[in-house]
Formats: sequence, C-alpha cells, structure tokens
Amino acid sequence: MKKSLTVPASPRTLYPLLSLGVFAILACTFWFSTVALATNPQCTVCHMNRFTLTLPCQAVGGHLGHGDTIGPCAVTPTQNP
Repeated sequence: MKKSLTVPASPRTLYPLLSLGVFAILACTFWFSTVALATNPQCTVCHMNRFTLTLPCQAVGGHLGHGDTIGPCAVTPTQNP
C-alpha cells in the first residue's frame, strides 16, 4: 500500500484560494439577492393613513383587509399626528 505525502500549504498557495473563495461567496450573495428582489417585487401602501410602507406585494392583501390603501400617504406623520 502506497502512502501519499501531504505537503503543508504555504501562504503562496493559500491566499489565491482564499481570495477565490471570498469572491465566490460575494458573487453568490449578490446573485441570490438580485434574484430575490426580481421574484419578490415591492409595493407601496399607506398604513392607517399615517405611514407610507414599502413591503412585498404578497403582503398587500392583508394590509388592505384592515383599511390600508395602495400607494403613498397623502400627508406626512408630522401633518397628521
């Protein structure tokens, strides 16, 4: 049976591999966040006629059910205490 020899990794070989790994992680994170935004569009809702909210369009139905309206509020919180 032949034994394989392992050579300890030197910084010259580790740094390029580590930087490639970091780049791959960042690229995947960017790609997944872009896909999430593309598949989960955002909508604007006037919440309780006081606060403008931007939320996933899937949640709009629940907000409309308790009186919120689609689109930004006409007044700001300082105008409507």
